[in-house]
Amino acid sequence: MGDSKRVTVLRIRRTAHDGGYLSYEVDGHTEDGHARRYTFTGNLFVGPVVLCGDGAPADVVIHHPRRFGEFATEQWVHRFFAEWQEQDAHTEDVAAVTAGCLTTGYQTRCG
Repeated sequence: MGDSKRVTVLRIRRTAHDGGYLSYEVDGHTEDGHARRYTFTGNLFVGPVVLCGDGAPADVVIHHPRRFGEFATEQWVHRFFAEWQEQDAHTEDVAAVTAGCLTTGYQTRCG
């Protein structure tokens, strides 16, 4: 995750959106002391979770978020950081990222 694989979660802000969508904005410190911000966005019911932010290696699509538990709780964030390894960013079925657009299945997010 950026400079280090271990992240200590300092603060989590959970925001509920329409249609079962959630986002978690996470402030954390890496093992080497860098402050980082991560954002996870996904749906409670279906689909992948997107990880982005200054701490992420790149925009990453986590196609199997349930391997970290239910996305509905903040425990998901803690479990993600405890179990996810940076090499997972390359082994997940990461969607195409081109010219600022992230395409995941039926949705396109441009930032």
